[in-house]
Amino acid sequence: MLKARPSCKFGVEKRQTKGRDGCHETTGDSVSRVRCPPGNVVASLRDEHGKVVMRATVATEAKAILTLVRSADTRVYVAFEEGAQAQWLHDSLVDHAERVIVCNVRGRSETTNKSDRIDADGLSELLRLGALKPVFHGATEVLTLKELVRNYNDLVKDSTRVMQRIKAIFRARAILTPGVSVYRLSKRKEWLGKLEGGAKVRASSLLAQLDVLLELRPKAKAAMIATVKRASAEVLALIHRP
Repeated sequence: MLKARPSCKFGVEKRQTKGRDGCHETTGDSVSRVRCPPGNVVASLRDEHGKVVMRATVATEAKAILTLVRSADTRVYVAFEEGAQAQWLHDSLVDHAERVIVCNVRGRSETTNKSDRIDADGLSELLRLGALKPVFHGATEVLTLKELVRNYNDLVKDSTRVMQRIKAIFRARAILTPGVSVYRLSKRKEWLGKLEGGAKVRASSLLAQLDVLLELRPKAKAAMIATVKRASAEVLALIHRP
């Protein structure tokens, strides 16, 4: 198992035979789990009986990680924790392993001693036992839709934040700003005329930012909706999985 700090953990399991579900069968040669300090990956490889047969530390780079995985065997199962680098790891390894599992280990006890080696050994054992909870990763269509949704949500949050800052400037000077008139381009000169000095410059800058965000929002929403309409029912079902 590998852990690429600070965002993800990664594990490997080598097997001779493949189980019916491709995930929970425990027969085979070895199981590996890796944990990474900054810039490195710490690996723990177990055999089918649970004995750690190899530990290694490599750079958190695709080439180095692939070399490590290939050194285990041609038929290897890989598992790592969900995190910011999980999709990158999945895409890098999916063509080089028998199965790549992105797992969710939330809920584990946090009272035990923790270190890179302990975490690596622990996750490799969970992988060997088939005790890891899979998290869906893979379909390009799903990933595209998720990114479009994030893009739209970010634009909404950013524009809301800018609106709040604009009103705060006026409110700090006891100037009431009911409704949305303060944001309108047609009323901008009138509203800015109520301010002076740095406050006026700051409000003008925020309003310019808001103009850009409000222009991008409908475009982002349209792209998101268009992708949803093209998506299959199977893909939409996958998006709603926890």
